[in-house]
Amino acid sequence: MNIQRIILAFILTASLAGACSSAKNIRVKGLVRLVGNEPFTRLVVTAGARRHYFIPGKYRKQYFRYVNHFVEIEGSFTKRVLHTADRKHTIIEFILVDIRSLRVIKKAF
Repeated sequence: MNIQRIILAFILTASLAGACSSAKNIRVKGLVRLVGNEPFTRLVVTAGARRHYFIPGKYRKQYFRYVNHFVEIEGSFTKRVLHTADRKHTIIEFILVDIRSLRVIKKAF
């Protein structure tokens, strides 16, 4: 029984090992937006046409007032790879894990 648990733990650890990359420093300019449906909305900085950096929930109250503002954020991000259940589609999320500074460039609306 213990050997089965050890093997299962090893398999789970190995499958999750590539899920997140280590944090990298970045400076992002983009629009802060609120995405998703209630009650699961998330703050995101959209930089360019297809690059979105998610702001973690711990920063939500602090940065919610910047929705619809163009900002420059300096910090570090990590990349998380998600797969659909059938593994036909892959989604890559960029998550700002540590925000050191935020500067408002202009209000969008």
